Amino acid sequence: MPTVGEMLEKHRPESTRVILAAISDTHAGHKLALMNPDTILYDENKDGELEAWRPLPGPSQRALWPWHLEDIERTAELAHGDPIILVHHGDIIQGGNGKARELVSTRIADQEEIAWWNLQPWLALPNLERIILIKGTGYHELEEGSGALSIASRLRAAGRKVDVPYHYRPDIAGVRCNLAHHGAPPGSRNWLKGNILRLYTQSIMDECLMNGEDPPALILRGHYHQYVSEVVTRRARGKSWRTTSVILPSYSFIDDYARKVAKSPERITVGMVAFEIQGGEVSLPHEFMRTLDYTTKEILYA
Repeated sequence: MPTVGEMLEKHRPESTRVILAAISDTHAGHKLALMNPDTILYDENKDGELEAWRPLPGPSQRALWPWHLEDIERTAELAHGDPIILVHHGDIIQGGNGKARELVSTRIADQEEIAWWNLQPWLALPNLERIILIKGTGYHELEEGSGALSIASRLRAAGRKVDVPYHYRPDIAGVRCNLAHHGAPPGSRNWLKGNILRLYTQSIMDECLMNGEDPPALILRGHYHQYVSEVVTRRARGKSWRTTSVILPSYSFIDDYARKVAKSPERITVGMVAFEIQGGEVSLPHEFMRTLDYTTKEILYA
């Protein structure tokens, strides 16, 4: 005969399992960033009529798009029909056209169109329940999150649930999250990588604990186009608290400016992460990404 505890466990309803899919820095409109090859843009032809045309993907874009589709497929497999929340962590378009040589099109509306086409494989998932577009860097988002807001309006017109915050602190299936675009840098040297992120996470946790709040279980940031993940624990109020913090990779290669700021990195990481959230617990990140040696190699006088 089963015990009372076994009987209760048998009849206890299963808690909702949710997949949080986190992507960042797709920079639609940049020739080195993500672009759906099915993208359709419009220009006037010789008769003054609008004519559809497809921008030709460059070498970087031809690599990025299949990887993006692969990562979406892996996310769908992980979800196995459970709800998916997609969070785009900022810089959904390239924005300011001061460097026109780097753009697919100098028309800002075309950047938003490319961003819309980039979202189509996600929108095709029947279990995609919500989209969160975090506002990113002012230069890229055309100030005050204008790029993300324009795309959100189009998503709402298509019947989608979408939020467009700067700094978002949702509770997802019992898990407190802290989501924004800007945050701790990854670290200037290999042996320093993650140090600032750990201190940044400790500061957020300690501030919450001092204010009588529960610290977030998950902190996600974008902006730096590099993947760093840290798990930080603090002990307070008679228990231990654990927070997973992640700086997200991008779906963009690096241009002249990024090379300068990042001190000519030899390797870059492209992709995304996803988390399983259920019963107030969050998994470690599922890493859907690839690290690329981004240097030109040659053997002379072998």
